[in-house]
Amino acid sequence: MLSTTVVGSGGAWGGTVRPDSHYVLDAANGATLLTVPFGHALDAVAYVLGEPERLRIRTAARRTSAVDAESGRSVPMTAPDQVVASGRLPGGAVATFHYRGGTARATNFRWESNGTEGDLLLTAPTGHPQLAPVTLEGGRGTSTGLAPLPVPDSYVRVPHLDPRTDAPAFAVAHAYRQLLDDLREGTAGVPDFAHGAARHRSIAATAALPGDWVY
Repeated sequence: MLSTTVVGSGGAWGGTVRPDSHYVLDAANGATLLTVPFGHALDAVAYVLGEPERLRIRTAARRTSAVDAESGRSVPMTAPDQVVASGRLPGGAVATFHYRGGTARATNFRWESNGTEGDLLLTAPTGHPQLAPVTLEGGRGTSTGLAPLPVPDSYVRVPHLDPRTDAPAFAVAHAYRQLLDDLREGTAGVPDFAHGAARHRSIAATAALPGDWVY
């Protein structure tokens, strides 16, 4: 592994806000671009490639308000709408992240990993990979492009739900299925409260270092 790069859009924290989502704009509420979509993306990278070391996170608040999508009135925003991070994976590979608020016309989620033998690309229509339908592609050796890597049917463990058209429900249903397996078999496949607390501590410890630029 040489490097891995994640670019994502948060959906919220953009130019408009749904009437029921004003709370995400207030940094004091803790449900921010940093702690929600970026946190889930960081957790995915750590799960697959190992916990990034020497992680440094910086935030910026480029927007100071959003427009309520229903009323048209302006709503103050104190939560950051830009998150940039970098670090090293346990084997020495470079890891970089950029999350931005709102929805992009181009890339809303792209996770690219580059190694000496090939490349992997994971994409999704939203920057919330924990709930979005993902597409995996890869290439190695003498290939000059990427080819689809289908997810094996054995990973679909809840009937009557499609991983693409029912994406959020599909993800939640599989989490509950894994929880059921954990209870029955004494395993620990589902992240618990301690795991979530550790992730938030890792973000808090590296997102407020002296010298960070915060606009």
